[in-house]
Amino acid sequence: MKISIITCTFNRKEKVIRNIKSVLDQNFKNIEQFIIDDGSTDNTIQEIDKLKLNHIKLISLKTNLGQPAALFESNVFNLINGDIHFLLDSDDYLLPGAIDKIMMDAKKFFNEDKKLISINYSYEDENKDIKGYSKFDTKDIFKDHYARNLTNKGFKDYLSVRNKIYLGEQLKYFKKPSDWYLSYYHICAKNNFTEIFTNEKIYNMEFSEDTVTKGLNIEKYSKWSLNTRKIVYEEYKSIMGIIYKQYTIKSLFFNYLVNSGNEINKLKLFFSEKKFFFKNFYLIILLILSTIIPSSLILKIKKIIKMNKKIR
Repeated sequence: MKISIITCTFNRKEKVIRNIKSVLDQNFKNIEQFIIDDGSTDNTIQEIDKLKLNHIKLISLKTNLGQPAALFESNVFNLINGDIHFLLDSDDYLLPGAIDKIMMDAKKFFNEDKKLISINYSYEDENKDIKGYSKFDTKDIFKDHYARNLTNKGFKDYLSVRNKIYLGEQLKYFKKPSDWYLSYYHICAKNNFTEIFTNEKIYNMEFSEDTVTKGLNIEKYSKWSLNTRKIVYEEYKSIMGIIYKQYTIKSLFFNYLVNSGNEINKLKLFFSEKKFFFKNFYLIILLILSTIIPSSLILKIKKIIKMNKKIR
């Protein structure tokens, strides 16, 4: 069995080297790691070249595009050769024995369940929401009890080890950068697949200042986020759990606020979800304020809030 690891990086020279070394230090060696350098200007490429590692496959992009566009423009999902694959962000790194654990779980669970598409590992020291290895039907992806939805604040992060079944479906839906986040929803909702989630910790996830969560590239990501939320709401609102639907409405509304040209869309959402807006009256106040405050300023305010965020 071969493993493909995909890492996108931008101006994180020291962190991506740590990432690469955490993979190199694993006992299992049948690995290829694609490093997609997203237009770095800090000599990242030269530092990686110095390592002279045969399993590293470096893809260099001329300008910084953001992860979804970098994944798309690199064509990486058509290049990987692994039986299983996962994304390891450049500021994250594997713990000792991580690949051994992944291999043991993959051989067991992917063989036991022919509909299984991924095994998802929590980054937290103790994820109380998941016990052992919990299996979920992907048709329930928009339900409140689904593993990624338990915080009620959008999808919870995991390191997701995926197989060729998932990859085949992803290539159907990932046709442009704005499809990146959306493709996961479609894969799960449109198929009878299963996913496993576990609190077994195999990697460390950092919460760096130069992350999307902290507002990096917010101008690019806000448009991709809007596309995702709009289509998810329009296509799947009838099968959403109560809490997840409330989150989706609020998230879509905020995305309308920070992206110009959505005045009519904001009103349509308000009139179609009046009960929710009146239960959350502050949203009505924001709707009124947005008629006089330009979306560009609201986006800047959102970025400042994100920069001061303490937790994921």
